[in-house]
Amino acid sequence: MTAYTATFVLMMLAIGLHVGMSEFFPLAFAISMPLVGMCWAIFAIVRYLRMNAAVKTGLSITSVGVLSGVLAQLVINAANAGRATGVVVTSAPSLALILSIGGVGLLIAGIGFLVGKNKGGKNNENK
Repeated sequence: MTAYTATFVLMMLAIGLHVGMSEFFPLAFAISMPLVGMCWAIFAIVRYLRMNAAVKTGLSITSVGVLSGVLAQLVINAANAGRATGVVVTSAPSLALILSIGGVGLLIAGIGFLVGKNKGGKNNENK
């Protein structure tokens, strides 16, 4: 994962040097770095949490939902900041959609917490 992130940053630098730094980086990093952060968040949830699959799935859905709302707002801000024409983008992420995605993820995680931390295998059925 670290190697992918490092090569991604090198690619972004190479494109920025070729296209022009001042035009490229504000919008490109506003779009791509939250996505890289989202990939790292999902990686950390899946790799390091010692919970069952339902909890990991629910937390991954919640983090994707929240970070997608943050990403949408960052893209709008970066697009408005980079415009020299005076045209302003007035779109906004839907708070209801972000909250519903987060709610579904937390519901799945809650079901996983209620089921328990069992990661499979035998449940001592012979006792």
